[in-house]
Amino acid sequence: MISKEIARLLRGARGRIAWKRGLDTAALVAAGLLAVGFAAQLATLIVPITVPLIYVVAAALAVWVVVVLAGCLLLRPSERVAAHELDLRCRLRDRLATTLDLAAGRITTGLGDYLREDTLQAARAVDVRAAIRLRPVLFARQLLFLIAAVLLWELAFSGLTLPYTPARQTAMMLQAEGRQMQSIAERLARQATSRSLPRTAEVAEDLKRVGGGLQAQRTPGRDRAMAELQQIFDRIERAQRGLRDEFRSRTRGEGQRGGGSDPLPLDLQAQLPEINAQSQQMRELSRQLAQENATPDDISRIARVLSQIEPNLPTRGAGDARSRVQDARRKLQQGDQKSASQALGSASQDLSILSQMIEDEQGLSSAQGAVNQSQGRIASGEPVPTEEDHGSGLASARSGVSSAPRDSGQAQQTQDDTPNAPGPGQGSLPGHGQIQDKLGAPTGRLAGQRKRQQISSTEGQGAVVPVEMQLRGRTGQVTVAVRAIDPVIVRQADESMQRQRVPASYREIVRNYFLSLSGK
Repeated sequence: MISKEIARLLRGARGRIAWKRGLDTAALVAAGLLAVGFAAQLATLIVPITVPLIYVVAAALAVWVVVVLAGCLLLRPSERVAAHELDLRCRLRDRLATTLDLAAGRITTGLGDYLREDTLQAARAVDVRAAIRLRPVLFARQLLFLIAAVLLWELAFSGLTLPYTPARQTAMMLQAEGRQMQSIAERLARQATSRSLPRTAEVAEDLKRVGGGLQAQRTPGRDRAMAELQQIFDRIERAQRGLRDEFRSRTRGEGQRGGGSDPLPLDLQAQLPEINAQSQQMRELSRQLAQENATPDDISRIARVLSQIEPNLPTRGAGDARSRVQDARRKLQQGDQKSASQALGSASQDLSILSQMIEDEQGLSSAQGAVNQSQGRIASGEPVPTEEDHGSGLASARSGVSSAPRDSGQAQQTQDDTPNAPGPGQGSLPGHGQIQDKLGAPTGRLAGQRKRQQISSTEGQGAVVPVEMQLRGRTGQVTVAVRAIDPVIVRQADESMQRQRVPASYREIVRNYFLSLSGK
């Protein structure tokens, strides 16, 4: 049996050793994980992948906590190991280990009582916390170095790519997407500014911000670009829902049922030019009625115009425009020009609000389609369409004719109807050619069969890299004795090539040749 004080000392030592092992193991595992994360960050120079800093740090921290807790439970030493550790650290000369062996009956001696008393006196002077410190000394420098490297890379080098690599190709594709998105954003911003479209203006600012970020030299990466585009897509959907809810509230106020989350009706969008014209016309009529010098003939003319406008007013989303036009006509019949002018101004305002809603819907739909197409191209790696592609697609859309050929016979007939101008001594149509020179008798060479030979190959890509090749020379009689040259000649050749601005890759090949002759 061992005393309670020694047992308490060994129990505390076992716990401290378990924590020490857990911390050391956790530092090793976290350092390894950070090393893998740093290697992944270096790989972004070549491979188009995204390694977020928060993921690397969070994973290393989570693994560190799990390994520390698991080490405290699984790496707890035995009493004998703890006794040896304390004997070694506190210079007890194996007193604790010998006392444990004596208590377990592994050794026998007549000095057992004296040994127990001596061990107890020595154990009372032992400070377990001072003997077994929990500072993670093991791999601490490597861990701090990797943390600093990961942070420095994220702050200074994240987003950079090497030339002629898939990562550079992806970066160029993202930059092209950014330029196109910024162009679309500028167009939407001009439209929103000129027509006072608040929702379209907000989306245009978001598109411009994302487009500028994609054009930066340090591109954000494909995953981050997709995430930002998805955020804009969700924001556009929220703006569309708000716009459609507003339109639904206006239609309910008119006694009609709204269309839920469906877009504004297409027939109403097709009436946009007419709605703008009606709003402008009502504004002009309101201004004319506000003048005090309006004659009865002017009032009669305005009444006739209102009777022509009223049946053509939109039936949905126009608010109280129709009722206000009717009220204006009644006021004109009563001779109240001021009230009629105010009613027409209110009707014009209702139509302007409807026009803004329609244009906002069109602008948001255009931005949503652009974001959706950009997401598809980034995900699949497709190139951004050029201006010629946009122009041909726009022309086809305006004409309503597909760009594909409809009939080969019709195309051939069209070409034959407009013959090209004949060249010198020949024509462009069959049977119209002429030969000016007189030909001699045919030779036997013309009677031979000529076989066309063609070697298929692929066009090279990337930079031209010179390669040094050492081949066996032709055998022959040696006329000059072989002797090693002076190394000075190698330096002279190198200096001469530097003066002549010979590329470094070729200069190295020539230098190796002279070094081989000098025997180095």
